[in-house]
Amino acid sequence: MPSKRPTKKVLIITYYWPPAGGPGVQRVLKFTKYLREFGWEPVILTVENGEYPAMDASLVHDIPDGTKVYKTKALEPFQLYKVVSGQKKDSRIDNYVLKNKKTGFMARLSKWIRFNVFLPDARVGWVPFAIRQGRKILRDENIDLIFSSSPPHSLQLAAQQLARKSKLPWVADFRDPWTSIVYYQDEPRAAVARKFDERLERRVLREADRIVTISKATKDELDQIGQRKDTVVIYNGYDAADFSPQATNSQSQKIKITYAGFLSDTRIPQSLLTVLANAPTGKYADIELHLYGKSSAGFNQLVENLHLTSKVIHHGYVDHDTLVQNLCASDALLMVVDDVSDNKGILTGKLFDYMGTQKPIIAIGPKNGEVGQIIAHSDSGWYVEYDDVSGMEKCLNELTRGQYEFKFHTEDFERRNLTRKLAKVLDEVARS
Repeated sequence: MPSKRPTKKVLIITYYWPPAGGPGVQRVLKFTKYLREFGWEPVILTVENGEYPAMDASLVHDIPDGTKVYKTKALEPFQLYKVVSGQKKDSRIDNYVLKNKKTGFMARLSKWIRFNVFLPDARVGWVPFAIRQGRKILRDENIDLIFSSSPPHSLQLAAQQLARKSKLPWVADFRDPWTSIVYYQDEPRAAVARKFDERLERRVLREADRIVTISKATKDELDQIGQRKDTVVIYNGYDAADFSPQATNSQSQKIKITYAGFLSDTRIPQSLLTVLANAPTGKYADIELHLYGKSSAGFNQLVENLHLTSKVIHHGYVDHDTLVQNLCASDALLMVVDDVSDNKGILTGKLFDYMGTQKPIIAIGPKNGEVGQIIAHSDSGWYVEYDDVSGMEKCLNELTRGQYEFKFHTEDFERRNLTRKLAKVLDEVARS
Protein backbone atom coordinates (compact mmCIF):
# COMPACT_ATOMS: atom_id res chain seq x y z
CA MET A 1 0.00 0.00 0.00
CA PRO A 2 1.49 3.37 -0.98
CA SER A 3 2.07 5.72 1.90
CA LYS A 4 0.00 8.86 2.18
CA ARG A 5 2.18 11.94 2.48
CA PRO A 6 2.04 12.97 6.17
CA THR A 7 0.49 16.39 6.68
CA LYS A 8 0.47 16.50 10.49
CA LYS A 9 2.89 15.54 13.26
CA VAL A 10 2.05 13.67 16.45
CA LEU A 11 4.35 13.49 19.47
CA ILE A 12 4.10 9.95 20.85
CA ILE A 13 5.15 9.58 24.49
CA THR A 14 5.96 6.00 25.47
CA TYR A 15 8.24 4.37 28.04
CA TYR A 16 8.45 1.05 26.21
CA TRP A 17 10.29 1.23 22.91
CA PRO A 18 12.73 -1.11 21.12
CA PRO A 19 15.00 -2.68 22.12
CA ALA A 20 12.54 -3.21 24.98
CA GLY A 21 10.75 -6.53 24.62
CA GLY A 22 7.48 -7.91 25.87
CA PRO A 23 3.87 -6.96 25.12
CA GLY A 24 4.11 -3.35 26.34
CA VAL A 25 6.06 -2.16 23.31
CA GLN A 26 3.95 -3.71 20.55
CA ARG A 27 0.94 -1.36 20.48
CA VAL A 28 2.79 1.93 20.07
CA LEU A 29 5.40 0.40 17.78
CA LYS A 30 2.76 -0.85 15.34
CA PHE A 31 0.87 2.46 15.43
CA THR A 32 4.16 4.15 14.57
CA LYS A 33 4.77 1.69 11.74
CA TYR A 34 1.51 2.53 9.93
CA LEU A 35 0.54 6.08 10.92
CA ARG A 36 2.27 7.67 7.93
CA GLU A 37 -0.15 5.86 5.62
CA PHE A 38 -2.96 7.87 7.19
CA GLY A 39 -1.43 11.33 7.15
CA TRP A 40 0.41 11.46 10.49
CA GLU A 41 4.17 11.70 11.03
CA PRO A 42 5.11 10.15 14.41
CA VAL A 43 7.83 11.71 16.57
CA ILE A 44 8.79 9.52 19.52
CA LEU A 45 9.69 10.59 23.06
CA THR A 46 10.95 7.71 25.17
CA VAL A 47 13.43 6.85 27.91
CA GLU A 48 17.11 6.06 27.51
CA ASN A 49 18.22 2.74 29.03
CA GLY A 50 14.87 2.07 30.70
CA GLU A 51 14.20 -0.72 33.17
CA TYR A 52 12.52 -3.37 31.02
CA PRO A 53 11.48 -6.90 32.01
CA ALA A 54 12.89 -8.19 28.71
CA MET A 55 14.89 -7.05 25.69
CA ASP A 56 14.11 -7.83 22.05
CA ALA A 57 16.43 -6.31 19.46
CA SER A 58 14.39 -7.83 16.62
CA LEU A 59 11.66 -5.21 17.15
CA VAL A 60 13.99 -2.43 15.98
CA HIS A 61 13.30 -3.56 12.40
CA ASP A 62 9.68 -2.41 12.72
CA ILE A 63 10.65 1.23 13.28
CA PRO A 64 10.03 3.07 9.97
CA ASP A 65 13.07 4.64 8.34
CA GLY A 66 13.41 8.30 9.17
CA THR A 67 11.39 8.14 12.39
CA LYS A 68 12.70 10.70 14.86
CA VAL A 69 13.21 9.18 18.31
CA TYR A 70 14.17 11.38 21.25
CA LYS A 71 15.48 9.64 24.37
CA THR A 72 15.96 11.13 27.82
CA LYS A 73 17.51 10.03 31.07
CA ALA A 74 15.37 9.06 34.05
CA LEU A 75 15.71 8.54 37.78
CA GLU A 76 15.06 4.82 38.20
CA PRO A 77 14.39 3.81 41.84
CA PHE A 78 14.89 0.16 40.93
CA GLN A 79 18.61 0.87 40.62
CA LEU A 80 18.66 1.39 44.40
CA TYR A 81 16.61 -1.75 44.86
CA LYS A 82 19.23 -3.73 42.95
CA VAL A 83 21.98 -2.45 45.22
CA VAL A 84 20.06 -3.26 48.41
CA SER A 85 18.98 -6.68 47.19
CA GLY A 86 22.44 -7.62 45.91
CA GLN A 87 21.54 -7.84 42.22
CA LYS A 88 23.91 -6.91 39.44
CA LYS A 89 23.60 -3.42 37.99
CA ASP A 90 22.72 -4.73 34.53
CA SER A 91 20.21 -7.34 35.72
CA ARG A 92 16.59 -7.02 34.63
CA ILE A 93 13.94 -6.26 37.22
CA ASP A 94 11.18 -8.84 36.99
CA ASN A 95 7.98 -6.81 36.72
CA TYR A 96 6.02 -9.93 37.52
CA VAL A 97 7.08 -9.64 41.16
CA LEU A 98 4.05 -7.34 41.42
CA LYS A 99 1.83 -10.38 40.90
CA ASN A 100 3.84 -12.81 43.01
CA LYS A 101 2.53 -13.29 46.54
CA LYS A 102 5.30 -15.63 47.71
CA THR A 103 8.34 -13.38 47.90
CA GLY A 104 11.09 -12.60 50.36
CA PHE A 105 11.39 -9.60 52.66
CA MET A 106 13.22 -7.39 50.17
CA ALA A 107 10.70 -8.09 47.44
CA ARG A 108 7.80 -7.36 49.82
CA LEU A 109 9.46 -4.13 50.95
CA SER A 110 10.12 -3.12 47.35
CA LYS A 111 6.49 -3.82 46.48
CA TRP A 112 5.20 -1.79 49.46
CA ILE A 113 7.38 1.17 48.47
CA ARG A 114 6.29 0.82 44.85
CA PHE A 115 2.59 0.84 45.82
CA ASN A 116 2.70 3.57 48.48
CA VAL A 117 5.65 5.89 47.82
CA PHE A 118 6.34 6.03 44.08
CA LEU A 119 3.05 7.40 42.80
CA PRO A 120 1.54 6.73 40.42
CA ASP A 121 4.31 4.21 39.73
CA ALA A 122 8.04 3.61 39.97
CA ARG A 123 8.70 5.32 36.61
CA VAL A 124 7.67 8.71 37.99
CA GLY A 125 11.36 9.68 37.99
CA TRP A 126 11.14 9.99 34.21
CA VAL A 127 8.43 12.68 34.30
CA PRO A 128 10.59 15.83 34.75
CA PHE A 129 13.02 14.67 32.05
CA ALA A 130 10.17 13.87 29.67
CA ILE A 131 8.59 17.29 30.26
CA ARG A 132 11.85 19.11 29.61
CA GLN A 133 12.62 17.18 26.41
CA GLY A 134 8.98 17.32 25.35
CA ARG A 135 8.95 21.12 25.47
CA LYS A 136 11.99 21.21 23.21
CA ILE A 137 10.38 18.79 20.76
CA LEU A 138 7.20 20.85 20.63
CA ARG A 139 9.25 23.93 19.76
CA ASP A 140 11.52 22.29 17.20
CA GLU A 141 9.21 19.81 15.44
CA ASN A 142 6.03 21.84 14.89
CA ILE A 143 3.90 19.18 16.59
CA ASP A 144 0.13 19.19 15.96
CA LEU A 145 -1.04 16.73 18.65
CA ILE A 146 0.23 14.82 21.70
CA PHE A 147 -0.43 11.07 22.07
CA SER A 148 0.63 9.30 25.29
CA SER A 149 0.37 5.56 25.89
CA SER A 150 0.59 3.94 29.33
CA PRO A 151 1.47 2.12 31.51
CA PRO A 152 3.52 3.38 33.15
CA HIS A 153 0.74 5.83 33.96
CA SER A 154 3.21 8.38 35.32
CA LEU A 155 4.01 9.38 31.73
CA GLN A 156 0.44 10.68 31.45
CA LEU A 157 1.47 13.36 33.95
CA ALA A 158 4.19 14.49 31.56
CA ALA A 159 1.72 14.58 28.67
CA GLN A 160 -0.72 16.50 30.85
CA GLN A 161 1.83 19.21 31.61
CA LEU A 162 2.94 19.47 27.98
CA ALA A 163 -0.66 19.79 26.80
CA ARG A 164 -1.43 22.44 29.42
CA LYS A 165 1.55 24.59 28.49
CA SER A 166 1.30 24.20 24.71
CA LYS A 167 -2.52 24.20 24.42
CA LEU A 168 -2.13 21.35 21.93
CA PRO A 169 -4.80 18.63 21.69
CA TRP A 170 -3.97 15.52 23.70
CA VAL A 171 -5.06 11.90 23.25
CA ALA A 172 -4.29 9.58 26.18
CA ASP A 173 -4.08 5.83 25.51
CA PHE A 174 -4.52 3.28 28.31
CA ARG A 175 -3.32 -0.27 27.70
CA ASP A 176 -4.27 -1.21 31.28
CA PRO A 177 -6.48 0.24 33.99
CA TRP A 178 -4.79 2.67 36.38
CA THR A 179 -5.90 2.44 40.00
CA SER A 180 -7.93 -0.75 39.49
CA ILE A 181 -5.10 -2.81 37.98
CA VAL A 182 -5.18 -6.50 38.94
CA TYR A 183 -2.29 -6.56 41.43
CA TYR A 184 -3.81 -3.79 43.59
CA GLN A 185 -6.71 -6.14 44.37
CA ASP A 186 -4.40 -8.50 46.26
CA GLU A 187 -2.17 -5.80 47.77
CA PRO A 188 -4.31 -3.11 49.45
CA ARG A 189 -2.51 0.23 49.62
CA ALA A 190 -2.40 2.86 52.33
CA ALA A 191 -5.52 5.02 52.10
CA VAL A 192 -3.54 8.23 51.57
CA ALA A 193 -1.59 6.69 48.67
CA ARG A 194 -4.71 5.25 47.06
CA LYS A 195 -6.65 8.53 47.28
CA PHE A 196 -3.73 10.56 45.92
CA ASP A 197 -3.34 8.17 43.00
CA GLU A 198 -7.08 8.27 42.29
CA ARG A 199 -6.93 12.07 42.17
CA LEU A 200 -4.10 11.95 39.62
CA GLU A 201 -6.12 9.50 37.55
CA ARG A 202 -9.27 11.64 37.61
CA ARG A 203 -7.41 14.75 36.52
CA VAL A 204 -5.76 13.02 33.59
CA LEU A 205 -9.00 11.41 32.45
CA ARG A 206 -10.89 14.69 32.63
CA GLU A 207 -8.25 16.87 30.99
CA ALA A 208 -7.32 14.73 27.99
CA ASP A 209 -9.19 15.71 24.83
CA ARG A 210 -9.84 12.06 24.05
CA ILE A 211 -9.23 8.75 25.81
CA VAL A 212 -8.37 5.55 23.94
CA THR A 213 -8.26 2.11 25.54
CA ILE A 214 -8.11 -1.59 24.71
CA SER A 215 -11.44 -3.06 25.87
CA LYS A 216 -15.11 -2.21 26.32
CA ALA A 217 -14.98 -2.87 30.06
CA THR A 218 -11.99 -0.56 30.53
CA LYS A 219 -13.77 2.09 28.43
CA ASP A 220 -16.79 1.98 30.75
CA GLU A 221 -14.55 2.29 33.80
CA LEU A 222 -12.51 5.19 32.43
CA ASP A 223 -15.64 7.00 31.23
CA GLN A 224 -17.11 6.75 34.71
CA ILE A 225 -13.98 8.00 36.46
CA GLY A 226 -13.41 10.77 33.94
CA GLN A 227 -17.10 11.75 33.78
CA ARG A 228 -17.15 11.42 30.01
CA LYS A 229 -18.75 9.24 27.33
CA ASP A 230 -16.39 9.58 24.39
CA THR A 231 -13.64 7.06 25.21
CA VAL A 232 -12.74 5.06 22.09
CA VAL A 233 -11.95 1.34 22.09
CA ILE A 234 -9.06 0.38 19.83
CA TYR A 235 -8.17 -3.22 20.53
CA ASN A 236 -4.68 -4.59 20.50
CA GLY A 237 -4.04 -6.57 17.37
CA TYR A 238 -1.72 -8.55 15.15
CA ASP A 239 0.49 -7.41 12.29
CA ALA A 240 -0.16 -9.56 9.22
CA ALA A 241 3.38 -8.78 8.07
CA ASP A 242 4.73 -10.68 11.09
CA PHE A 243 2.93 -13.88 10.16
CA SER A 244 2.48 -14.21 6.40
CA PRO A 245 5.98 -15.48 5.54
CA GLN A 246 6.09 -17.94 8.43
CA ALA A 247 2.67 -19.60 8.49
CA THR A 248 3.94 -23.16 8.89
CA ASN A 249 2.38 -26.24 10.39
CA SER A 250 3.92 -28.33 13.11
CA GLN A 251 6.32 -31.02 11.87
CA SER A 252 6.02 -32.93 15.14
CA GLN A 253 3.86 -35.98 15.70
CA LYS A 254 2.88 -34.44 19.01
CA ILE A 255 -0.10 -32.11 19.41
CA LYS A 256 1.50 -28.87 20.50
CA ILE A 257 -0.52 -26.42 22.63
CA THR A 258 1.47 -23.23 23.17
CA TYR A 259 1.18 -20.50 25.79
CA ALA A 260 3.05 -17.21 25.37
CA GLY A 261 3.68 -14.89 28.31
CA PHE A 262 3.71 -15.12 32.08
CA LEU A 263 1.67 -17.80 33.85
CA SER A 264 0.98 -16.19 37.22
CA ASP A 265 -0.93 -17.71 40.13
CA THR A 266 -4.10 -16.04 38.80
CA ARG A 267 -3.64 -17.50 35.30
CA ILE A 268 -3.29 -21.19 36.04
CA PRO A 269 -5.13 -23.28 33.38
CA GLN A 270 -6.69 -25.51 36.02
CA SER A 271 -9.29 -27.20 33.80
CA LEU A 272 -6.69 -28.11 31.17
CA LEU A 273 -4.29 -29.56 33.72
CA THR A 274 -7.12 -31.45 35.44
CA VAL A 275 -8.28 -33.08 32.21
CA LEU A 276 -4.75 -34.09 31.24
CA ALA A 277 -3.99 -35.46 34.71
CA ASN A 278 -7.20 -37.50 35.02
CA ALA A 279 -7.29 -38.88 31.49
CA PRO A 280 -7.17 -42.67 31.09
CA THR A 281 -3.80 -44.10 30.17
CA GLY A 282 -3.04 -43.35 26.55
CA LYS A 283 -5.70 -40.67 26.09
CA TYR A 284 -4.20 -37.30 25.19
CA ALA A 285 -0.79 -38.99 25.22
CA ASP A 286 0.32 -36.87 22.26
CA ILE A 287 -0.60 -33.51 23.81
CA GLU A 288 2.23 -31.27 25.02
CA LEU A 289 1.95 -27.82 26.60
CA HIS A 290 4.80 -25.52 25.52
CA LEU A 291 5.43 -22.37 27.57
CA TYR A 292 7.27 -19.34 26.16
CA GLY A 293 7.80 -17.01 29.10
CA LYS A 294 7.93 -17.37 32.85
CA SER A 295 5.66 -19.34 35.16
CA SER A 296 4.88 -18.92 38.84
CA ALA A 297 6.06 -21.25 41.57
CA GLY A 298 2.41 -22.13 42.20
CA PHE A 299 1.91 -23.29 38.63
CA ASN A 300 5.15 -25.27 38.60
CA GLN A 301 4.25 -27.00 41.86
CA LEU A 302 0.79 -27.90 40.57
CA VAL A 303 2.28 -29.44 37.43
CA GLU A 304 4.61 -31.51 39.58
CA ASN A 305 1.81 -32.59 41.94
CA LEU A 306 -0.30 -33.71 38.98
CA HIS A 307 2.65 -35.65 37.49
CA LEU A 308 2.53 -33.62 34.29
CA THR A 309 6.16 -32.50 34.12
CA SER A 310 6.76 -34.60 31.00
CA LYS A 311 3.89 -32.84 29.22
CA VAL A 312 4.83 -29.26 30.14
CA ILE A 313 7.89 -27.91 28.32
CA HIS A 314 9.42 -24.62 29.47
CA HIS A 315 11.26 -22.57 26.83
CA GLY A 316 11.67 -19.28 28.72
CA TYR A 317 11.53 -15.88 27.06
CA VAL A 318 12.35 -15.73 23.35
CA ASP A 319 12.42 -12.76 20.96
CA HIS A 320 9.27 -11.85 19.06
CA ASP A 321 10.37 -13.33 15.73
CA THR A 322 11.20 -16.67 17.34
CA LEU A 323 7.94 -16.63 19.27
CA VAL A 324 5.93 -16.06 16.10
CA GLN A 325 7.65 -19.00 14.41
CA ASN A 326 6.73 -21.26 17.32
CA LEU A 327 3.16 -20.01 17.49
CA CYS A 328 2.75 -20.77 13.79
CA ALA A 329 4.17 -24.26 14.33
CA SER A 330 1.62 -25.04 17.06
CA ASP A 331 -1.65 -26.93 16.81
CA ALA A 332 -3.51 -24.70 19.27
CA LEU A 333 -2.75 -21.64 21.38
CA LEU A 334 -3.67 -21.24 25.04
CA MET A 335 -4.64 -18.10 26.91
CA VAL A 336 -5.98 -17.64 30.44
CA VAL A 337 -7.83 -14.60 31.74
CA ASP A 338 -6.71 -13.65 35.27
CA ASP A 339 -9.02 -15.32 37.79
CA VAL A 340 -9.70 -12.21 39.86
CA SER A 341 -12.68 -9.98 40.56
CA ASP A 342 -13.95 -7.62 37.84
CA ASN A 343 -12.14 -9.62 35.17
CA LYS A 344 -14.73 -9.83 32.41
CA GLY A 345 -13.06 -7.01 30.49
CA ILE A 346 -9.46 -8.23 30.79
CA LEU A 347 -7.86 -8.56 27.36
CA THR A 348 -4.23 -9.44 26.83
CA GLY A 349 -2.26 -8.69 23.70
CA LYS A 350 -1.51 -12.37 23.17
CA LEU A 351 -5.13 -12.99 22.13
CA PHE A 352 -4.60 -10.88 19.03
CA ASP A 353 -1.11 -12.15 18.28
CA TYR A 354 -2.65 -15.61 18.38
CA MET A 355 -5.22 -14.53 15.78
CA GLY A 356 -2.46 -13.69 13.35
CA THR A 357 -1.39 -17.32 13.21
CA GLN A 358 -4.82 -18.57 12.09
CA LYS A 359 -4.39 -21.35 14.65
CA PRO A 360 -7.30 -22.28 16.95
CA ILE A 361 -7.29 -20.59 20.35
CA ILE A 362 -8.15 -22.32 23.62
CA ALA A 363 -9.17 -19.53 26.00
CA ILE A 364 -10.06 -20.01 29.66
CA GLY A 365 -11.95 -17.26 31.44
CA PRO A 366 -15.07 -16.04 33.25
CA LYS A 367 -18.66 -16.40 32.12
CA ASN A 368 -19.61 -13.66 29.64
CA GLY A 369 -16.01 -12.44 29.43
CA GLU A 370 -15.01 -10.07 26.64
CA VAL A 371 -12.37 -12.54 25.45
CA GLY A 372 -15.11 -15.09 24.85
CA GLN A 373 -17.18 -12.56 22.93
CA ILE A 374 -14.25 -11.71 20.66
CA ILE A 375 -13.41 -15.35 20.01
CA ALA A 376 -17.05 -16.07 19.16
CA HIS A 377 -17.31 -12.99 16.92
CA SER A 378 -14.10 -13.84 15.06
CA ASP A 379 -14.79 -17.59 15.04
CA SER A 380 -11.22 -18.30 16.10
CA GLY A 381 -11.38 -21.02 18.75
CA TRP A 382 -12.88 -22.41 21.94
CA TYR A 383 -13.82 -20.50 25.08
CA VAL A 384 -14.03 -22.53 28.30
CA GLU A 385 -15.02 -21.20 31.71
CA TYR A 386 -12.55 -21.73 34.57
CA ASP A 387 -14.05 -24.82 36.21
CA ASP A 388 -15.68 -26.32 33.12
CA VAL A 389 -13.77 -29.59 33.00
CA SER A 390 -16.27 -31.23 30.65
CA GLY A 391 -16.05 -28.25 28.31
CA MET A 392 -12.27 -28.54 28.27
CA GLU A 393 -12.46 -32.27 27.60
CA LYS A 394 -14.80 -31.61 24.66
CA CYS A 395 -12.34 -29.02 23.36
CA LEU A 396 -9.39 -31.42 23.57
CA ASN A 397 -11.38 -34.20 21.93
CA GLU A 398 -12.20 -31.97 18.97
CA LEU A 399 -8.59 -30.80 18.77
CA THR A 400 -7.04 -34.28 18.84
CA ARG A 401 -9.55 -35.65 16.32
CA GLY A 402 -9.39 -32.63 14.04
CA GLN A 403 -13.15 -32.18 14.41
CA TYR A 404 -13.27 -28.41 14.18
CA GLU A 405 -13.53 -25.74 11.51
CA PHE A 406 -13.02 -22.08 12.36
CA LYS A 407 -13.42 -19.20 9.91
CA PHE A 408 -10.94 -16.74 11.54
CA HIS A 409 -12.76 -13.47 10.77
CA THR A 410 -9.94 -11.42 12.29
CA GLU A 411 -9.49 -8.52 9.85
CA ASP A 412 -10.83 -5.98 12.36
CA PHE A 413 -7.87 -6.76 14.61
CA GLU A 414 -5.11 -6.29 12.02
CA ARG A 415 -2.65 -3.55 13.01
CA ARG A 416 -3.00 -1.49 9.84
CA ASN A 417 -6.79 -1.38 10.24
CA LEU A 418 -6.46 -0.47 13.92
CA THR A 419 -4.02 2.32 13.05
CA ARG A 420 -6.54 3.63 10.51
CA LYS A 421 -9.03 3.88 13.38
CA LEU A 422 -6.50 5.71 15.57
CA ALA A 423 -5.69 8.16 12.76
CA LYS A 424 -9.40 8.94 12.48
CA VAL A 425 -9.46 9.77 16.21
CA LEU A 426 -6.39 11.98 15.84
CA ASP A 427 -7.98 13.77 12.88
CA GLU A 428 -11.18 14.43 14.82
CA VAL A 429 -9.36 15.75 17.89
CA ALA A 430 -7.00 17.90 15.81
CA ARG A 431 -9.97 19.55 14.08
CA SER A 432 -11.96 20.20 17.26
